[in-house]
Amino acid sequence: MKKRVRLSLLLTTILVAIIPCILDVVLNGEIEPTWYLIAGTSVVLAAVAAWFTIRMIAVPLDRLTETTRQISEGDLTKRVAYLNRPDEIGALATQFQRMVDHLREMIVNVRDTTNQVVTSSEQLSAGAEQTTKAIEHVHEAIQEIAVSSERQLSELEAGAQGMGEMSSQANLMSEQIHTVSESMEKTTVVAEEGNSSVLSVVEKMERIQQTVDELGVVIQTLGEHTANIGGIVEVITGIAQQTNLLALNASIEAARAGEDGRGFAVVASEVRKLAEGSEQSAKQIAELISSVQAEVERAVVSMEDAKQGVHEGILAVDTSGRSFSRIRKAVRSAAEKMEGIVAGAKGMTIGTEIARNSIKGNRQVSEDLVSQTQTISAATEEQLASVERIASSAAHLTQMAEQLKTMVDKFHVDRK
Repeated sequence: MKKRVRLSLLLTTILVAIIPCILDVVLNGEIEPTWYLIAGTSVVLAAVAAWFTIRMIAVPLDRLTETTRQISEGDLTKRVAYLNRPDEIGALATQFQRMVDHLREMIVNVRDTTNQVVTSSEQLSAGAEQTTKAIEHVHEAIQEIAVSSERQLSELEAGAQGMGEMSSQANLMSEQIHTVSESMEKTTVVAEEGNSSVLSVVEKMERIQQTVDELGVVIQTLGEHTANIGGIVEVITGIAQQTNLLALNASIEAARAGEDGRGFAVVASEVRKLAEGSEQSAKQIAELISSVQAEVERAVVSMEDAKQGVHEGILAVDTSGRSFSRIRKAVRSAAEKMEGIVAGAKGMTIGTEIARNSIKGNRQVSEDLVSQTQTISAATEEQLASVERIASSAAHLTQMAEQLKTMVDKFHVDRK
């Protein structure tokens, strides 16, 4: 039975080849009537063989053709007939069904893979969108840092300029103090010449000393109010206050010297002006000005008393000329204090230079920060462009996956 198709075809071929010969013999009258029976039987057998051939080959091929048409339209759920036939038709149907099963399995795998690709591409698109937003936020933050750094750089440059001006004022003060020191040396020489008249004014000088002591107490109170100022401003302000104090002492001593101390009083006035200019540079002491002014008013009252005492001393020594003893003492005291002023001015100059160098260093740091933020900003822009390209690719991948899914969905692979 395994070779039914081949046997049927072989028998049909033989009959088709023999029948013309038999018919030729019969028609030519060269054979007996028995051959008519043989010829008729052959024709019948040929018809039967043809009918069996049609049943065994043509009908299965038609059913296979119909199944092939349905499969070509995407229906992979159809089962091929004649799978159990032990002949060539059964073998063909078995191999065709195996092909369909493999195709269905492949389509199922492609569909599952397509669904995964669609899901992954959608997740990739969402992730790319979130990453884009995050990078945009980072870019905005970097831009804000860059703007802040540039503003800080401008402020540091302004601070450096202010420190330079303060340093120039300190140098000018040092030059003025040096001029005052030279004048004081000359005044000391003049005071030595009048030393012989000191004894006649001792009593008046005691009164002057008492007044000066009271002034010292007032000035000390004034110094206590200025002790709350911190940092470099505290040092500069302290130096300015001390300079002011020394200038007042120098004015007192100049007043004691009378006409001969008038030039020294002018120089002391210039020193006090410079001190007041330095004091104005320290804006942080604005809250203490009112209390300082009150103490200064008390100092002015004491100064008036001192002037009165000095006037009485001048009247006492009028007969013996002008006494230079007190001028010598005042000049020596002022000279000692002037040395402190010089040291303070030098310290203020050094302090301003240190602050200026520090500002320069901070400015360099700010410049580096601005440069780095610009580099980071450019990098974030490049990264943003890359993420946008990834998002575009993900969208394109999603579109292609959707198209592939649409194509795969045309196939029916689930059997009901």
